[in-house]
Amino acid sequence: MIELYRSAFYELSEDRRERVVTLARTAAPFLTHASVRAEVDRVVERFEPRHRELGIVVDMRSAPGRNDPEFEAAMRHLRFAVGQAFARVVVLVATASGQMQAARLHREGGFVYSISRDLIEARELASGMRAAADAD
Repeated sequence: MIELYRSAFYELSEDRRERVVTLARTAAPFLTHASVRAEVDRVVERFEPRHRELGIVVDMRSAPGRNDPEFEAAMRHLRFAVGQAFARVVVLVATASGQMQAARLHREGGFVYSISRDLIEARELASGMRAAADAD
């Protein structure tokens, strides 16, 4: 794994062998909407044109639960940037409610993302080793 970015809020790494990037959200809460946008900008700056051929696992299992409209609007930029920067996007969540929230947000964004509660499945989907229709 090659570390591309690390902060109190996100860890971005790349597994060049499996051709998968992982963006893991930490448990640290954002205190302001402005800090969300600034942090998202720092993460997005690390995306490279070559990533367009790779998949990404967006690991939200440790993220503090939050669904207020202002926060969701601030995160829209990240969802859009991820959808543009990667060939395959898999959101990894811990709970059924997290799965429902991720599905709602991604329908609103217009991108087709896979959502999983299983790390192995998520990595297989992101790498292209498993097609979304094959997911259990």
